[in-house]
Amino acid sequence: NQDGARFEQRQGLPSGAAPDSFLDLVVEEDREKARTALLLALEKASEQRLQVLCSTRSGARHMEWTLCSASGVADRVTGVIAVGRDVSAQFALHRELRSRAEQDSLTDLANRGHFLSVATAMLNRMVRTEWPVALLMIDLDFFKEVNDRWGHHAGDTALKLCADLMRKSCREQ
Repeated sequence: NQDGARFEQRQGLPSGAAPDSFLDLVVEEDREKARTALLLALEKASEQRLQVLCSTRSGARHMEWTLCSASGVADRVTGVIAVGRDVSAQFALHRELRSRAEQDSLTDLANRGHFLSVATAMLNRMVRTEWPVALLMIDLDFFKEVNDRWGHHAGDTALKLCADLMRKSCREQ
């Protein structure tokens, strides 16, 4: 049918290769979440919504699925209609916005707001678990003089170099 052909074309599938179930598209890590939603829709007339990563010939896509129960005689569920839409662009935008909100744009290090959030969580965990926590504070002495004497471009370069040194010297966490 024409809808199946459009689906195959959009998903980068060969003609006649449309999957029997949307589960066939879902990556292994998200398959249990998708299977649970499908079973709920099959069990009781309902509408389930979920976002999962799906694999296509053109690469992985973040998909938002709506699973609608199809009812037959006496409201018994006879099947499920799955409608999916690609939300990869929105997912990428969300990731970019979160990155901008949590990282300094010059150095790519965590900004003050993100640091305070992580530090608060670490201190709360320390209180609960009684595990020690260490904090290292680095002060760049005379940094204002670098900006005043050689300009902000030189100051930015110095900050980037310091950030790179810290990144190379520390674990990722």
